[in-house]
Amino acid sequence: MLKKTFADQSQDASRSPFAQTVPKGSGPLDEELVTKAQAGDKDALEQLVRRHQPWVFNIAVRMMWRRDLAEDATQEIVTKAEFVPRR
Repeated sequence: MLKKTFADQSQDASRSPFAQTVPKGSGPLDEELVTKAQAGDKDALEQLVRRHQPWVFNIAVRMMWRRDLAEDATQEIVTKAEFVPRR
């Protein structure tokens, strides 16, 4: 059945876009990667960037309506996220 029911649609809408979307067994959770990245692990930081850069870019494109500006904004956001101090 291709058509989703109303209950299915509302269930999808209630899911947070920031929820962990990593399939089970496909790698460490974000929390683990953040802890490692803050400790200086470059591989963990790279995994985080690769995991989240596509959706950051998607949001930027929707906000700016121009691919070139969205690419610049995404790069700036990712760069700033790399240098966020630990709390």
